[in-house]
Amino acid sequence: MTSLSPPAIRGTLRIALKEAGLDAAQVTTAQIKVVLERVLVAMLEQRGVADAAGVCAALATKITGSGIEDDATAHDIFTRLGKPP
Repeated sequence: MTSLSPPAIRGTLRIALKEAGLDAAQVTTAQIKVVLERVLVAMLEQRGVADAAGVCAALATKITGSGIEDDATAHDIFTRLGKPP
């Protein structure tokens, strides 16, 4: 997916959430989906990450395609990002 480590991915996502005006501790799965599509792609492109859209799509799949419900807590979501595929 990318050479970023899971902590780096979580940290970058937290920065993207902050830029979107969202609190990482209170974020919903639906809000993260929007941030992945609209904010994080641009952030990763600016940082020179190859296939930023593909990376964000993979993250979205990891978050939403792994049984995490739309009402999952932020802790559940960020914990899932730290687990191997």
